[in-house]
Amino acid sequence: MIEINLLREQEGIAEGFESEELSYTYILIGVVLVAIIAFGLFIFHRRTLNRIERLKAEIQKLEEEKQALQEYLDRVKRLEKEKKDAENRFQAIESLAKARTQPVHILMDLASSISDLAWLTQFEYKGTTFQIHGGAKQERAITELVDQLNASPYFANVLIIEVKSQRQDQEFQFIIRGDVTNPLMGIPSASLK
Repeated sequence: MIEINLLREQEGIAEGFESEELSYTYILIGVVLVAIIAFGLFIFHRRTLNRIERLKAEIQKLEEEKQALQEYLDRVKRLEKEKKDAENRFQAIESLAKARTQPVHILMDLASSISDLAWLTQFEYKGTTFQIHGGAKQERAITELVDQLNASPYFANVLIIEVKSQRQDQEFQFIIRGDVTNPLMGIPSASLK
């Protein structure tokens, strides 16, 4: 008769089941770990997407605020430009008003500076310079005229250029040259032209 040891086979089968159960356990643990990691990644991804959406909404809101403020900035720039233009126009009008009286003052000061012993034959006014041709009965009348013109706020750097004596009449011919100023504006009159 043949003896068969069934217990050993049962022991081997039991060991096989144990090793298979163990591998299923490891597989199950691996699947659960993968599921947990996948779920964690899903939650992280979802939170990141939500944060991105919030940031996009905030960016959109800031862009709208920027656009609204840009309209005000453009308006402020336009108003500043209009203000500067108005100031320039006002300054031009003011300059013209001050310059308008300058020729009158020049002629008044010139007339009041001439003594009874002197007379003018020619007055040239170009830019900021002038030249006077005239005559006088005495040399002293010429120097007094130059001194009077230098004392005037409308004349500066007045110099005698030439004096000629007419022996037979005892009259003197002279040429005086100088600069014209505008004390109302504090700037030379040529810059007004």
